[in-house]
Amino acid sequence: MQQNAEPHHTVGPIDLTAHKPLVEAYLNATAEADRWEQIAGELKKALQAAMGEATHATVEGKPMFTWKQTGKFNLRRFKQERPELYAKYNRQEVVWIDDLEQLREDHPDVFEEFRGRVFVRVRG
Repeated sequence: MQQNAEPHHTVGPIDLTAHKPLVEAYLNATAEADRWEQIAGELKKALQAAMGEATHATVEGKPMFTWKQTGKFNLRRFKQERPELYAKYNRQEVVWIDDLEQLREDHPDVFEEFRGRVFVRVRG
């Protein structure tokens, strides 16, 4: 299987009929991955429910799961539950915003050149 292939920078579709087995294998693999992701999600919810409010869980004495801090701060809850601290540490700043819509309108070719791309399956 070819790896690290350079993406084709073409406009319009390309016919992959010659690569039909590769396409079918990819579709089967992603369908199976989606199925296992759903099963894993259901199992994770059941484990979380079993943990309840515990900070960590073990199996036969070995650490298995823990609640890890995400690094995200729950500002909405902080504002509701600690309004005095929120007021003390809240301040207004000037924020620069990139006007990407105007760039798209003024320079559509440049906008397209720098747009991110991700490989996705078209479902339908």
